[in-house]
Amino acid sequence: MGNLVQTAVTTGDSVNDVNILNIAVFSCPRRPNLGREGRPIGLRANHFQISMPRGFVHHYDINIQPDKCPRKVNREIIETMVHAYSKIFGTLKPVFDGRNNLYTRDPLPIGNDRVELEVEYLFLCTVL
Repeated sequence: MGNLVQTAVTTGDSVNDVNILNIAVFSCPRRPNLGREGRPIGLRANHFQISMPRGFVHHYDINIQPDKCPRKVNREIIETMVHAYSKIFGTLKPVFDGRNNLYTRDPLPIGNDRVELEVEYLFLCTVL
């Protein structure tokens, strides 16, 4: 179903801190024949192709308290947090999924530490 590709991943600050990962690359199975039963249907898929410059994408787990807010509210909280904590985010424009995943092109200057940020005295955001 797929091929394995070896990829080197840096796991620390040193050039020697490298792990080799085997990553499966998906390849579609071959279609055995065209078939004669059924009827053709129109199909729409919810994906699209993107192009990204070379580099890494950094992932952070976000925990917003109190939880159970709608995604729209969570996005507004994160937007407010990014503007309020410009010393951490600088010119970075993070991408947030509305729940608990935040992505940046460059690493945040927090290392591997857990950081709790208060947003407008109502919400507490934890960045892991």
